[in-house]
Amino acid sequence: LLSTVAHDLKNPLTSIRMNTEMLLNKKLQGDGASSAKMVSTIQDSAKGMEQLIHDLLDLTKIESGRIALDRRPHDAEVLLSD
Repeated sequence: LLSTVAHDLKNPLTSIRMNTEMLLNKKLQGDGASSAKMVSTIQDSAKGMEQLIHDLLDLTKIESGRIALDRRPHDAEVLLSD
């Protein structure tokens, strides 16, 4: 499990490091559109890492029997589209 998590966190972290390094080195020379795309990529990668961390915390709650379930009817079409 730890190997998988480490691998899954490494991919977005690599993206964050590469994009921030390029922004800091000013390799774009004033290209605002490219800078905005890099910042968006950084945000997406950080959100992905955050989701993995939340999933891990949920897993520890499940294993310890402390997870709270939200049991209520849901629209199957909405669940499937998500």
